[in-house]
Amino acid sequence: LLARDPFGVKPLYYFLNQNGIAFASEIKALIPLIPSLKSISRNSFGDLDLQAINRYLTFLWCPGDSTPIQTIKKLEPGYMASVSKDFNNDFHKWYFPSLFVSDRIKVKESKDEIISQTERLLRIAVHRQLISDAPLGSFLSGGLDSSSIVKLASEIVPGIPCFTIQLSSKSNDGFADDLPYAKIVAKHLNVPLEIVSINSDLLARSIERMILTLEEPLADPAALNVFYISQFAREQGIKVLLSGAGADDIFTGYRRHIAIKNEYLWKWIP
Repeated sequence: LLARDPFGVKPLYYFLNQNGIAFASEIKALIPLIPSLKSISRNSFGDLDLQAINRYLTFLWCPGDSTPIQTIKKLEPGYMASVSKDFNNDFHKWYFPSLFVSDRIKVKESKDEIISQTERLLRIAVHRQLISDAPLGSFLSGGLDSSSIVKLASEIVPGIPCFTIQLSSKSNDGFADDLPYAKIVAKHLNVPLEIVSINSDLLARSIERMILTLEEPLADPAALNVFYISQFAREQGIKVLLSGAGADDIFTGYRRHIAIKNEYLWKWIP
């Protein structure tokens, strides 16, 4: 019996054939079990899932259960799988989120009540994540998401170690400069702030290792920042970092959300 968490925070890959099932949190752990992939050769391209590659190029990630390799699949978020000895396999969804409400349903709560409830639930979520056997810290970019998390975490862990990144001017293309904001928040909340400095040469040298670590193609270069901060935190003895990933999606903080809202202005163009 295999099951994946509701939102797919943790990966779960599997390889299923007539000999049985193998599963792992990394694709590279399964590759040695596939004869055609044991050695990189021209024939290995026959194992590529071209439809999955097309999805990567279209969406910049691959929704669904596909991976770049035809015979390796991923269990989707909120799904479970049972595999019996006679290969009577059953895959079904076990988790159905109740987050999304129809626009036609009138919201009864006032704006102040919604804000208060959001703060209450966020506090519960952050405090719950502070239960850890290992020392923990937090990412801090100075944005609303990480700043809120650090504020709430510091209620339980005063002086929680925080980490941010400083890019040299040559490396700053495509990234916002978070450092000034992170410093302001750290001073306001009275938490220590460790600054990880990187440059373009270091970025270039780490690309191959980054690809190996990510398992699947990913078009967001921010993963490099996460990689360096995590590596530095580990060197300081911090094994767990709180993160605000997903806040911009839930609270419509991306510019693309504004673009969608205003799409009616240009959708008549052929």
